[in-house]
Amino acid sequence: ALTAVGWSVAAMLVSGVPVSLDTRVIMLGMSILTVGIAGFVYAITEGPLLLLGLLVIMEGFGFGLAWSSILRRMLTLVDADDRERTSASIPTIHRLGFAIGAAWIGIVANAAGLATGASVETIEFVARSVFISCLPFALLGMIAAVKFVSSR
Repeated sequence: ALTAVGWSVAAMLVSGVPVSLDTRVIMLGMSILTVGIAGFVYAITEGPLLLLGLLVIMEGFGFGLAWSSILRRMLTLVDADDRERTSASIPTIHRLGFAIGAAWIGIVANAAGLATGASVETIEFVARSVFISCLPFALLGMIAAVKFVSSR
């Protein structure tokens, strides 16, 4: 729920941002998202709960900031003949990302020892492992964002 709140608040804040600021908004959103993911590595086991809530809001806020600018920029970078196809593919790619991410987290959690009746130490190890395993993807996302905003 906090992710959705963060996303919604951010989306409303940037809803009237001019196209000329899209690259800055994208990078700000991706940076906030990445910091949020990195923060989970510590906070998922150490807390406090308020920090976890803040990180969840940051994750959603980052996505919410960047999302509409990413879509708008994507459609301006493709040829006019490809805009309809690109527009139609966006929700599919978005859902594919969710599916692959969920599968990845399941694989990491199982490999780290998640099981019924696992000890507190094992659960903490699994939780940290899940977020540590997301850091390379966050880094790739930042690299992709830099390349994306510098495209002409």
